Amino acid sequence: MSVPRVDADHTVAAVLPPIEAVDTLAPEVLVDFATQTAALHARAMARLTTMGRSAARGVVDDECLTAEEVATHLQVSPEWVYKQAAKWSFAMKLAPKVLRIQRAGLLRWMAQRRR
Repeated sequence: MSVPRVDADHTVAAVLPPIEAVDTLAPEVLVDFATQTAALHARAMARLTTMGRSAARGVVDDECLTAEEVATHLQVSPEWVYKQAAKWSFAMKLAPKVLRIQRAGLLRWMAQRRR
């Protein structure tokens, strides 16, 4: 499937239908539509978490890690990471059981703990 590229010279409206189009959907397709739009939202949020202030220029500023990757790195359980993430400003919960932790924030946290 070919997806048109949306850049600074174009708008998202060029690739998405107008919001009012939801009103024309048959009731039996609304659940699938809601699922697909939730997936689009989660993917957009995941991309945003990897971009810093330089995002306007399209430059990725920080890599994000999963709870499992952080757990392996810290030699703790993923459950511990999920509990700790509630205290971390550099952790973002994108959906139930979908957590992303910014590597730079984690490294700063680790450096502070070593002091």
